[in-house]
Amino acid sequence: MKVALISEYNHLTTIGGTEHYTEILAQKLCIYGIELIFISKGFHKDEIIETIINYNSCQYKLLLLPSKNFNSSEIKLKSVSYTWDPIFKILNDFKPDIINIHTFSTFFNIRHIEQTALFFKNLVFTSHIPEHFCPKGDMIFKNKRPCDGKIGMKCNFCLLSTNLRDGLKYVFKGYINDKKRTLDKLNTLGVHIVSTSEWQKKQLVENGMPNAKINIIRQALKVSSLATSSKNTRSSSKIIIGFLGRLSPEKGSALLLELLENLKNNKLFHFVLGVPANSDSNEIEKLYRIVNNNPNGNIEIIRTVNFKTKANFFSSIDVLFIPSFCIETGPFVLLESIFYGKRVLAPDVGGPLEFQKEYPDSVLLYKWNNKEDVLKSFNHLSDFLRIKIVVDDKKNQQKEDAFLNQHLELFNQLLSNQKI
Repeated sequence: MKVALISEYNHLTTIGGTEHYTEILAQKLCIYGIELIFISKGFHKDEIIETIINYNSCQYKLLLLPSKNFNSSEIKLKSVSYTWDPIFKILNDFKPDIINIHTFSTFFNIRHIEQTALFFKNLVFTSHIPEHFCPKGDMIFKNKRPCDGKIGMKCNFCLLSTNLRDGLKYVFKGYINDKKRTLDKLNTLGVHIVSTSEWQKKQLVENGMPNAKINIIRQALKVSSLATSSKNTRSSSKIIIGFLGRLSPEKGSALLLELLENLKNNKLFHFVLGVPANSDSNEIEKLYRIVNNNPNGNIEIIRTVNFKTKANFFSSIDVLFIPSFCIETGPFVLLESIFYGKRVLAPDVGGPLEFQKEYPDSVLLYKWNNKEDVLKSFNHLSDFLRIKIVVDDKKNQQKEDAFLNQHLELFNQLLSNQKI
């Protein structure tokens, strides 16, 4: 079997859930003996960079396309972006049996899929975020409550209620119809969809995608790649609450910053925030304003948390707080926290709700976007922390194995159907 992965995002150039997912998938398929190429975006502006990724005595090619500015026509999907010509040449030379696309972007989107379907069979699209089929992008109706994701007239009211100027622009340009047409196009082109969460599959079915064309393959950890730290380095008598991720509105920066403002000198809690460089600059400015106004407060900021230092980050905290405003398909950091034996406080919707059913002793839920309920949960953390969590390494490995087997089962099924 020959498989081509396509995504703008890869583990060498960016950090995020999609990057983790595609890296694990590529390495697992490689070990299984499948010939693989991964087409992605690099930093070089003039040429394709071919990198050989070696992993456990096997290897695959990571092809990094030139990084150029997209023009207005490409961004608005009126034309196929410049990436199509080099991608088509690579695919035509490689002749893959399966093409697995991860996440839409100007780099590769529905226009590219339309072109790809003219020449290749067995296309799989893996959806990682709500933005793919939600016009507003976060699955939150009018910024007030989680939405069922059914695309229709209510989407107009949702867009208009958020920002009248931008909402009118999206409505007049038919942005909502574009989302529905994208989903319909995936269906008519015979593209199989992989959803990383149960709620998103339900959303897709609600919008007309046949149940038989959707597989749920949850995120998994590549256990061998995670550094271990058996020692807890925390020395404070306070309960240490950690946050790890991009500081941005969809990731719940408003709720997080409001809590930090209210608890900035609280004697019971200490906050450790791991915020990467790709955080929203306005939200970072707000965070530093809170910290600078209280130099002796209880907020610690870490800007260099990466794959090598995550073990130290998790060993220094008691609880990971996930304030996400958007409906999460994962998030990946939740699984990492569980791997390191830490409890997670997360909203009671989307991916966290699904993971809570799987890890009831590790995942604590609060009412979505509800500051009072978060504060109530904070005040009960000491009760939860008295009960020690036993890390189940066997379960982590089983999830990792299932991740590969589910992809192989899907790919083999598509090839078998093609032969019939």
